[in-house]
Amino acid sequence: MTQLNKKSQTTAVLQYLLTGHSLTCKEASDKFGCTRLPARIAAYKKEGYKIADKWEEGVTRFGTPTRYKIYRIVK
Repeated sequence: MTQLNKKSQTTAVLQYLLTGHSLTCKEASDKFGCTRLPARIAAYKKEGYKIADKWEEGVTRFGTPTRYKIYRIVK
């Protein structure tokens, strides 16, 4: 997907979450060009959306352990 402007990113990310998908920072960057997902999430919460986050553990492409958050809308 091509780089979206900030308003389009904000709308696209929210619509994606509202359809039941979860989202990580890496996925937001890859799918929507959104490099500041936590800022978008904070804005959605301020607007009244209930969004849960959960820490997950994984490995990087270099094989080192890492942690990342997964965000999803709470229904």
